[in-house]
Amino acid sequence: MAEEKTKQQNEPQSPADRATKLQWVIAAVSSVLVLLLVGSLVLDAITQSGGEPVLRAQVMSVNEDRDGYAVVEVRNDGRATAASVEIEGIAGPLRARAVLDYSPAHSTQEVTLVFPEAVAPDQVEVRILGFAEP
Repeated sequence: MAEEKTKQQNEPQSPADRATKLQWVIAAVSSVLVLLLVGSLVLDAITQSGGEPVLRAQVMSVNEDRDGYAVVEVRNDGRATAASVEIEGIAGPLRARAVLDYSPAHSTQEVTLVFPEAVAPDQVEVRILGFAEP
């Protein structure tokens, strides 16, 4: 009986046996990767859900070559998306408005406000008038 075990251990493995072992290894590694991915998505959903948009507007530049063009950066540092974001620019008696369709969470977008006439860069102030929840 001991001779039979020795013969079986010394016999080379068939290609089918090697393929089966390789398939099991690949299946195990794939399963671990899928579980890690699902865990990551669940964790992200738990920690990143909820909250409110946190919107800020800042004048980036005023194009003095073109009448009244002011480029404004709108940032949403919150965890939620904001829709229909209304931005207003004021330069003395002049006003300009723009609306962003949506501002995703943790995003930055640029908007160009167009005033009816040329404005000085140091005169332009911007603010967020409001937004809706999508």
